[in-house]
Amino acid sequence: FQSDKQLKNVVFAEGINLLFINTGTFSSCTNLEEIIIPSSVIDIGADAFSACHRLRNVQFSDSGNLLQIQMYAFSNNFSLESIEIPASVESIGLFTFGNCYNLTEVNFAQGSVLISIAQYAFYYNMRLESIALPDSVASIGNDAFGECFNLREINIPSALMEIPSNMFIDCYNLETVIFPENSTVSKINPYAFYNCQELPEITLPDTISSIGEGAFYNCFSLTEITIPPLIEAIEYRTFEYCTSLEHVYFTDVYNLTGIGSFAFADCPNLESLLIPDTVTFIGEYAFSNNPTLVLYMEHLLEPITWSPDWNLLGPTEVYWAINHRYIY
Repeated sequence: FQSDKQLKNVVFAEGINLLFINTGTFSSCTNLEEIIIPSSVIDIGADAFSACHRLRNVQFSDSGNLLQIQMYAFSNNFSLESIEIPASVESIGLFTFGNCYNLTEVNFAQGSVLISIAQYAFYYNMRLESIALPDSVASIGNDAFGECFNLREINIPSALMEIPSNMFIDCYNLETVIFPENSTVSKINPYAFYNCQELPEITLPDTISSIGEGAFYNCFSLTEITIPPLIEAIEYRTFEYCTSLEHVYFTDVYNLTGIGSFAFADCPNLESLLIPDTVTFIGEYAFSNNPTLVLYMEHLLEPITWSPDWNLLGPTEVYWAINHRYIY
């Protein structure tokens, strides 16, 4: 039925024992408006319903049999406004719902056992405002929710161990990110929250041991951040252009060993930082364009292992040999 322009509705015979909807079966059926997936189906193939521009209604029969929705299966469906993923689904593939730019509601059936969401799965769902991910999700691919411009709230599943690169890149209106008390996240990968311009605060769990470069780049509504105790380095451009950032708190500052280039650059409202003597490296321009920032150094003298340009265009008030355990 691929590219069948006359097809509007598909009705499967009652009691059909269809197991697979194969690759591209209904792809580019641009007048298809409604589909009810039979309860027998266990696998929806790649591109099965992609580019069905008028597809508004997708229903899954209550079955508990569907296991996976493969890559691009429902991508580029501009009329699709809502979808409920059956509880039995374990994996959602690459770009499965990508570029469904009128999709406003994504629900997961109660008891969902979803394990993995692949790269770009919900990319450019520009009208999606919130999504409640099942706690069973253990793997999410890069850019999974990238350019969901109106996404305002999301929860992080308790089974998820890493926030992938670019997960929320350009989610301009993201305001709330909720980590559960039993969070297992240990790593925030590069540019995960890049350009989340409306994010005012985020509480990171103590389980996090690594925050990648540019993770909070251009989060210009972020006013304060508490760095978890296991963090050893503030990476390249991690908080650059966080123009509202006033306070950085460290749970245990004495695990910190490095501050990357431009890590706190262009944070003009940042008031003060204590740099512990455990820091053996600071990269170039780490504190540039912060005219009112005051730096308190525990080091007696500037270490030779720091970049010669670590304070280029940086604050003029730098005090050495300070013994203090708090960062303001």
